[in-house]
Amino acid sequence: MKKHRLIYTILLLFIVITLSGCIDAKFHLTVNKDGSGDFSYQMLMDPTLLAFTADYNDGTDDDALTEMINDAKESGFTITNLNENGKVGFKADKHINNLQEELKGGELFGQENMDSSIKPGEGLIVDEGFFKTRYKFKMDFDMSDMLNNDSGEFDEIDNIAQSMIKSMNFSFALTMPVSALTHNAGKTEDDGKTLVWTLLPGQKNEIEMTAEVWNVKNIALLIALIILFAILAIMVAKRKKSNNQSIDPPDILTNPPASDLPED
Repeated sequence: MKKHRLIYTILLLFIVITLSGCIDAKFHLTVNKDGSGDFSYQMLMDPTLLAFTADYNDGTDDDALTEMINDAKESGFTITNLNENGKVGFKADKHINNLQEELKGGELFGQENMDSSIKPGEGLIVDEGFFKTRYKFKMDFDMSDMLNNDSGEFDEIDNIAQSMIKSMNFSFALTMPVSALTHNAGKTEDDGKTLVWTLLPGQKNEIEMTAEVWNVKNIALLIALIILFAILAIMVAKRKKSNNQSIDPPDILTNPPASDLPED
C-alpha cells in the first residue's frame, strides 16, 4: 500500500513539474480621458491541462476555455483565439462607455467565478476640477479562496491543484491618460502611464493608484479671457485719454470772465 502511495505521489510530482506555469492570465484595463474604458483579458493554457479539464467537467463536454469564451461572448466581449508558445487560449476585448458605473456593478469580466473574486473597493473616482482632473483607482483581487480546501477529501489531488495554481502566472495592467502620481505596482511602462501588478494566488492583491492632469483647455481659456480683458481695458483707457485731449480749454482773452468786464 505504501509502495502504491509512493508511486502515486511521484506521479503527481511529475505532473506538477511538467505543468509548471501551465496557465497565463493577463488582465488589462485602459482608462480614457472621456471616462470610458477598454478592458481586455487573455487566458493561455497548456493543451494537456485543457484536455484534463474537459474530461472532468461537470455534465458537459466543453473544456474550461470554451465555457469561459461562451460567457465572455454573452457579456459583449469580442473574442480572438490565441496559440502562443505551445499554449492555446483566447483574448477577450470590450469597450466600456461608463467605466465608473461598470466597476461599481462588479461585473467587469462577465465571468461569475472571476467577478466574484473582485472587490471593486472605491473603484475608479474621477474628480474634475477647473484647473486639474484627479484620478483615484482602487481594486482588490481577492484570490485567497484559490488555495483553500474545505472538503478535506482527495488531499493528493488538492495538493497538486494547489501546486499548479501557485505556478500560474497572473498579472493586471492599468493604463491611464497620464503618468501615475502614486501607486503600489511592481512595474511601470509607457513613461509611467501603464502600471503592472503581479497577482498572487492565495491572498488578496490590492491595486492602488492616483494621478492628476492639468486641464489645458480650461487654463488656455482663462488665459485668453485675461488677455482679452486686458486689451479691452487698455483700449478704454486710451479712448478716455484721447477724449480728454480733444476738449479745448476756454479762451480767456476773447471770452473774459464776467467779473473782469468793465462796469457801466
